[in-house]
Amino acid sequence: MSRLLLLTCLCWLGTALPLRAEAQQAGVQAPGEPATAPAAETDAAATPVPAEAPAPQASPQPAPLPDGGQDAPDAASEDEAAAFPAQATDTAGPPPEAPAQEPEVPEASTGSPAPAETWQPPPLSAHVGLGGGMGMRSFRRPTPVGLERLDPVHFPTVDLELRVRGALRQRLSLELQMAYQSSLGLAIESRPAFALPVAHDARSEHAELSLAPIVHLGDSETAPALAARLGLGLRSFVPAVSDQPTPAFYLAGPLLRIEAQLQLAPPLTLRLGPQLSWLLAISDSLREDGVSGSGLALGLQGELSLQLLERFELAACYRESVASVDHENRADEGPSFRDRARSVTLKLTGRVF
Repeated sequence: MSRLLLLTCLCWLGTALPLRAEAQQAGVQAPGEPATAPAAETDAAATPVPAEAPAPQASPQPAPLPDGGQDAPDAASEDEAAAFPAQATDTAGPPPEAPAQEPEVPEASTGSPAPAETWQPPPLSAHVGLGGGMGMRSFRRPTPVGLERLDPVHFPTVDLELRVRGALRQRLSLELQMAYQSSLGLAIESRPAFALPVAHDARSEHAELSLAPIVHLGDSETAPALAARLGLGLRSFVPAVSDQPTPAFYLAGPLLRIEAQLQLAPPLTLRLGPQLSWLLAISDSLREDGVSGSGLALGLQGELSLQLLERFELAACYRESVASVDHENRADEGPSFRDRARSVTLKLTGRVF
């Protein structure tokens, strides 16, 4: 038991003595010891003091504002943190870089516009027209007993038309045209030589059958076009009663009409051209009166059409012609027989196919 106590005392002494020495060197009172004055400078110089690691220096705190607030954060620190957010916040390392994408470079323009779609005419088309208007007819006719005249007389007309066009090439088309015009309710007053005027009904007619190559002067649908129309023309005057003083007659022959087609505006188209007819077929009633040989007819025909819908157009038409045929006993002032016809009509045309 005494040995155990002795060992306990020795252990306590071995522990307490080093703690007391360290406390004296640091100027701190050891536990269980009365307070003592600090050691002399000579003792402190004589006793070696182990070196200690320097304590980390705390960053200076900003002084409080007079009103109790705190200073605003440093602007330079905020700019640096905004400019380098990864250095300020990321401690795990830089993120993986995304694969770089090459910027798209626009193709260099050649300076020439994109080619417009080329207009192609329909291979085959047909148009049917129906119209009406006013006509005028007058003539001067020599007879064995004297000269018979018909003063200008006006009457309503009805018009029928059929056009069939086929495209041979982009700029070349071929058109077949058939046209017919007849008077409605025509009443005339003939003035035979050495007789009183006689009033009776009659009919004035005009018919035409022609074929025309059409050449477009451009690749667009609105480009100007030229047409050379070749065909046959017929003009006649038929009284309602055959025993009237004015007998029926007709004039017929080949015709040539040069037409120009111009588009004044997208919905308006103008067709205009002169016409020449060679009158080879003359009725027997005129030949019995002394008309011999052949004659000529000069005229003008125009049309102004307005496109209403895709398949319909409204056209205002004008036609005038003067026919002259020589006579056996003609006077020196000119041809003995002259026939003049004029008409102004409004026509509605529709596309069949």
